[in-house]
Amino acid sequence: MPHMRLALLLLALTVTQTLAIEILPSEKTCAAVFKGEVLSVEMVQTLTNRSPSTKLYTARIKVTSVTKQDTQLGSEVTIYYIFDQWQVCPRCVELTAKQRATFYCNRADIGGKTKVFFVPSARFVESQK
Repeated sequence: MPHMRLALLLLALTVTQTLAIEILPSEKTCAAVFKGEVLSVEMVQTLTNRSPSTKLYTARIKVTSVTKQDTQLGSEVTIYYIFDQWQVCPRCVELTAKQRATFYCNRADIGGKTKVFFVPSARFVESQK
């Protein structure tokens, strides 16, 4: 009986760890990968279906180079991201004007918009010095 409990505990820990692994960005899994500079950031709406502190933001990005694109990117693109001050894991995206980074974007339907560029977490933004 103690072996069965130990086996169930190990199984539960393994499943929990597997589900907790955050998906890492890559060129294969993203719709677009590009480098650019943040021109502006704007809070679009509060997402009350998640929590009162969850907000949807847009950022206008001046594109400086493109690694991958599912459609032709212009010189400027708008990306969407969610910020919640109380969310710890995965860490939320926090962008500021003049920030330079590589952006790994997925497509999503969010905030009443369809198939927009969406950055799901901070891991999808690699800041540049």
